[in-house]
Amino acid sequence: MFNGPDNLGGPEDSNHDVFLALRQWVENGTAPTRIIGTKYVGDKPSNGIAFTRPMCAYPQLARYRGVGDTNNASSFVCTTDNNDSNGPIIADFGIRETVLGYADLLFFP
Repeated sequence: MFNGPDNLGGPEDSNHDVFLALRQWVENGTAPTRIIGTKYVGDKPSNGIAFTRPMCAYPQLARYRGVGDTNNASSFVCTTDNNDSNGPIIADFGIRETVLGYADLLFFP
């Protein structure tokens, strides 16, 4: 979820708010390298944060660092490395060959 003008209780800075990041880019020429998205429990900020993830500038993807809380954006890094030691992520299936290959993803006998 992107935080916006009515900011649903999340942090109000250009690292978390897409509109503030856009404003900083337009007015100061500083493009965001990533924006932290927040998923709230039951989609209600009053219930607390379920997890956060970085949304990376294209063509980068968010990759788990291999250590840390998988519910925390700080445990992820934006990278274009297609040889990640943690294995492929779903987004990889459209951009490179995998060990399984596309046919093996079908669960038919």
